[in-house]
Amino acid sequence: MKLPTKVPKKTLIATAVLLCLYAMFGFLLLPGIVKSKIIESVTSATGQTPAVGDVSTNPFALSLSVRDFSLPDRAGERVLSFEELYVNFEMISLFTQVYTFSEITIRLPSVRSLMRSDGSFNLMELMPAQTADTVSSQETPFPVHVDRFVLSDGSLLYEDRQRTTPFVARMDSLDLTLRDFTTRPNKEGVYEFEAETDRGEEIRWRGTVSMVVGAISWSMGVRTHS
Repeated sequence: MKLPTKVPKKTLIATAVLLCLYAMFGFLLLPGIVKSKIIESVTSATGQTPAVGDVSTNPFALSLSVRDFSLPDRAGERVLSFEELYVNFEMISLFTQVYTFSEITIRLPSVRSLMRSDGSFNLMELMPAQTADTVSSQETPFPVHVDRFVLSDGSLLYEDRQRTTPFVARMDSLDLTLRDFTTRPNKEGVYEFEAETDRGEEIRWRGTVSMVVGAISWSMGVRTHS
């Protein structure tokens, strides 16, 4: 019986050193780089500088966590926020042309939609301006596949200050779950949506969602409103 070839000691030491360097970079240095990139990208796209809390990465699980994100509008009032964003990237994506995520979770997201008395809309102010040149130069991105997307305990506030008596509506306890969601055409994923209005009304949807020739197609299986 032939015994396994012994691994040279230098090879073991080199491997251990590389793993240590990889871990140090992934756990200690990468979070700061990612945080700076998030702030830079959001500021460039919206013209507003976000507040970002702790950022952590796991280089072995290929996961990212961003906490306490908040984006103000041009008046300095909060318009978008979430308590935590967790993303888990799949290693298989490195060998395929599909960006695959095993999980994307957003906890306590909040959107504040405001129509000001002068007719300006705070969400539209954050939309990046696109010219014909920028649109035509955009490359077709790789398809995305998400095994499980979860939005939990979200809230949506709408305020209209154009009226004599300002109108305010709020929707809380927003929960959305998507399973096997993909941007590949004609591939369906399953979704579940639940929400509660400020009047105590509950809304639930269940069905499928898919991309059809660049658009999103929704199929509603069950809907209850009480």
